Amino acid sequence: MLSWWSLTTLGNYEVLIGIALAYGVVVRQFDITPLLLVIGAIALTTWLKATLGVPRPPGSAIGGNAMPSGHALVSTVCYGTLAVVEDRGLGPRTLVASGLVAAIAMSRVVIGVHYVADVVVGVTIGVVLVVAGVAARRRLTAVDALPMAHNAEGSP
Repeated sequence: MLSWWSLTTLGNYEVLIGIALAYGVVVRQFDITPLLLVIGAIALTTWLKATLGVPRPPGSAIGGNAMPSGHALVSTVCYGTLAVVEDRGLGPRTLVASGLVAAIAMSRVVIGVHYVADVVVGVTIGVVLVVAGVAARRRLTAVDALPMAHNAEGSP
């Protein structure tokens, strides 16, 4: 049976970077958007934890600050981005990704390293980043797909 500690590793930064990198290189033929979003989410999480300085619950097995949950925020960005891109909007992969993110977030509370508020804030910020990141990706992709304008002589 899968333990809460095993489940929480699916939100480890190394795992999420590896998934985003593999997805971008193998599935999307060198689309680095998911990887950039994951790295940006890690940087934002690090800054927020340092700025907010919210301590972890008493007796936590790990050190550092708690708010927001990095596992919740970055796994939302990673799994959410991949699901929304593959579904081209909300669809079955998004539902599966949501369940996985909820389980990872819950694992952080169950193992005693976060309060519920930490993971709720992490997931909320993650959703905002997914929406903004996917919208930016679509906008940039649409601009790249536009035909080039030609001058009067017919050359670009």
